[in-house]
Amino acid sequence: MERENSSEMGASQSVRVGLAGVGRFGKLHASVLSGLPGVELVAACDPVQEEVAALQAQHPHLQGFGDVGELLASSEIDALFIVSPEPLHAAQAMAALDRGVAVFVEKPLALTATEAEQVAAKAAAAGLPLQVGFVLRFDVQHALLKAEIAGG
Repeated sequence: MERENSSEMGASQSVRVGLAGVGRFGKLHASVLSGLPGVELVAACDPVQEEVAALQAQHPHLQGFGDVGELLASSEIDALFIVSPEPLHAAQAMAALDRGVAVFVEKPLALTATEAEQVAAKAAAAGLPLQVGFVLRFDVQHALLKAEIAGG
């Protein structure tokens, strides 16, 4: 189901989010998203139905699906958080963008530069947000390593 573009949403409306992937990192994203004001976690998908069911037990209004195609076809979402296995990222992002849904995807965006460029071009052409997560970018250990490398 397509929902009106989020840029047309009124300021009082919440952002309805779907989650693709309910593994360890997906559960972390679900926890963070469900605690944010103005965000509704409304749907999740994963091929492991027990994982989806466990998340639904924590979030009774959550719609559960086996794959991202079902989620996109059956849910009204404004954004899709992609936290699935890396080989699926580009195809899932393209499917969401095709439906007019903004995308947050954990790195990598794609497995090849060509795929990444295609996803970025589709988002730009559609005027939809596309964000690649890089959650450890500002981690202390990574910052120290970067400083050591830069220092020679």
